[in-house]
Amino acid sequence: MSRPPPLSRSRPYGTLSTKGRTAYGNLNGLHVALHPNGKVTSWAEDVPSPDPTPQPDDTDQPDPIGIG
Repeated sequence: MSRPPPLSRSRPYGTLSTKGRTAYGNLNGLHVALHPNGKVTSWAEDVPSPDPTPQPDDTDQPDPIGIG
């Protein structure tokens, strides 16, 4: 049986234990899998990328002042 503790800010967050099957844990999008042979795999969920820089909108410009 394997039992490495999941860490959160270098402190144990919980315990995963496995007996012949893979055990899974999830902490705020960080996924951890503990395999029966003691191997640990982890991955993070995809975070949506921010929107590209917005293009200027001509309606945001003040009306030109007429001279005349």
